[in-house]
Amino acid sequence: MLRVGVITVALIATASLALPTRADSATDIVAMFDQDHDGTLDLAEVNKAATAEFDKLDVDHDGSFFCALL
Repeated sequence: MLRVGVITVALIATASLALPTRADSATDIVAMFDQDHDGTLDLAEVNKAATAEFDKLDVDHDGSFFCALL
């Protein structure tokens, strides 16, 4: 349960930064990743989106990424 929460927070946090279009609301974020267009995100949709976002951040493909906040 905690892992899904962390992934969800990371997904929402990176959604407006990593994607070409900026999300203005939670509804916009759901719409970006809602593959079956049912207005909700299920675990499979969250995992797919989180994996895609993580892959963008893991530039050296070592299974981790470092983010220095200034």
